[in-house]
Amino acid sequence: MDTKLKYIILLLLLTSPASAKFICGEVQSTDSMSPSWFEVKTYLATNENYFSNCQVSPANNRYCCDLDVIKDRTGYQWKSGDIFKTKITDKSSGYFATPKNLTLSGEGYDVAPTLILEKAIRIIQPNTTLTISESQIPIELNFSQSCTNQTLSQANLALGKNIITTLAICNNEIFTENKTFFLIQNLTFQKQYSEQFSKNKNKPKIRSDAEGTITLQARLSHEVEGIQLKEYVPSSWEISNISNNGVAQFSTPQYNVITWQVSGDNFTFSYQIKSPKIKSQPEEFVFKTQLDKNEINEAKVEVYKFIPLPITPKPYLGGWCFNPKNFSKVSEAFPLIFKDKGLTAALYSSQPIEQSAFNL
Repeated sequence: MDTKLKYIILLLLLTSPASAKFICGEVQSTDSMSPSWFEVKTYLATNENYFSNCQVSPANNRYCCDLDVIKDRTGYQWKSGDIFKTKITDKSSGYFATPKNLTLSGEGYDVAPTLILEKAIRIIQPNTTLTISESQIPIELNFSQSCTNQTLSQANLALGKNIITTLAICNNEIFTENKTFFLIQNLTFQKQYSEQFSKNKNKPKIRSDAEGTITLQARLSHEVEGIQLKEYVPSSWEISNISNNGVAQFSTPQYNVITWQVSGDNFTFSYQIKSPKIKSQPEEFVFKTQLDKNEINEAKVEVYKFIPLPITPKPYLGGWCFNPKNFSKVSEAFPLIFKDKGLTAALYSSQPIEQSAFNL
């Protein structure tokens, strides 16, 4: 380091503490909310206009407010013995910390009592943004013990958009919490599969390592705004070409999730998928569709590697028999022969098939 720069830094260190005054402290939270970057206000107990603001450090949840800015702004010079308060009021997030007192010393800084970050109002119920076909909606609220004069404003419950507004006074500050939710009478939903899937009403089927398109369509009895539609796709499937600004995210080891925003009374979304590579035996996968927190569809899709053969009926059981058979070679000259109760079936292939498995 340059010698002149060393002398400048040393001079600052020697001269700053004599003229500066800081109030420092720590912030803790009553829940999972991080105190990081919340703004702390420290002010003269007898006149809140004499104040200084600073932010909570994300490194250690501590802060230091410079009192000299009060003199620069108002002309008031702090003095030893002054009583100052510290507090947090953040109406945008609904959090606050009750004021704490400290008496200034003649030192360069004083440590204030720990501030406790609290949520003024919590709307516990309703906990969903969309409710389908319900005549009653429970309302459950939770208020901080430091808050008084709680009020609840709610229009009559109606189909469509509903808003709950809650107010409370905490440390002489008015806090407001709103909850918007939608009530619809019903919805119709349909999931459509492209031609790469077999036309099976109960269980669509698609070949291993093949691409296809799934389309989601719904009509709602009433309009909604900003509701999330989520499509849970098994994680072994590849996702591409998502329509309408849908976003795919890795959710769990079992599923990836595509999310769309729904506004209005209908929607049509689609996405392209590629089935996983499987071994000889067919595998079944479950797709789920969720509108807000309401599961509106669950579909099973089968992936197969070889061409499915007709299933042999069992007249005496009234059902069907699945008999896995393995063959080393099938060709035009060497057909696959299968016999069952007087029925003989032969499978010819124009191309040789080796070491394959069939369900018969």
